[in-house]
Amino acid sequence: MTGTRIRRARTEDAAAVGDVLAEAFDDYPWIRWAFGEHRRRERLRELYRLQAGLAGAEAGGTWVAERGGAVVAAACWARPDDPPPSPATRRLLAEGIPPLLGDRAAALEAAEAAGAHARPPEPYWLLGCVGTVPRERGRGIAAALLAPGIRALDAEGATAVLETSSAANVRFYERLGFGVRAELDPPGGAPHVWVMERPPRRARPAEAPRR
Repeated sequence: MTGTRIRRARTEDAAAVGDVLAEAFDDYPWIRWAFGEHRRRERLRELYRLQAGLAGAEAGGTWVAERGGAVVAAACWARPDDPPPSPATRRLLAEGIPPLLGDRAAALEAAEAAGAHARPPEPYWLLGCVGTVPRERGRGIAAALLAPGIRALDAEGATAVLETSSAANVRFYERLGFGVRAELDPPGGAPHVWVMERPPRRARPAEAPRR
């Protein structure tokens, strides 16, 4: 981890966030099913630029890892009390995302709805994505990138939820305190999904001074 800097993303990082996450998820099972082969990397780049790079950064939920001055990983959390995107970003999302999904929009909506039914009823933080470019994997960057969010979760006693289509990811997230809440096979031939939950943990209260 020497030489790696973790910081909150700024909206000026949007293009870099899109590039990194598109590269990180290009071969991910869910993404391959959802986007197919046609211009997948290009469409992913723009989707992540809008969702994580702009909307996520505006809300303060996107974090990046830098090495050598370049963004090499990004993660995006969504909190239940996040403010709505700015009017300009809302317009970009409304106009930009439908063409990126194309004729896959209905299938994606149905598959995502199936996963949403397996989430807890109480408010939770959603870990939307965390990805590291392949050449930088194996350095512990993803865990370091998630650490600020996990510390905030523990300080607030909040629940976190995520969904993954990778058994290797399940093991990674288990090491961070997540457990499998449900498994499902969404409609439309979508890959198997593990819905994972990290239960609330209260920060340990400070000890009273001894008299």
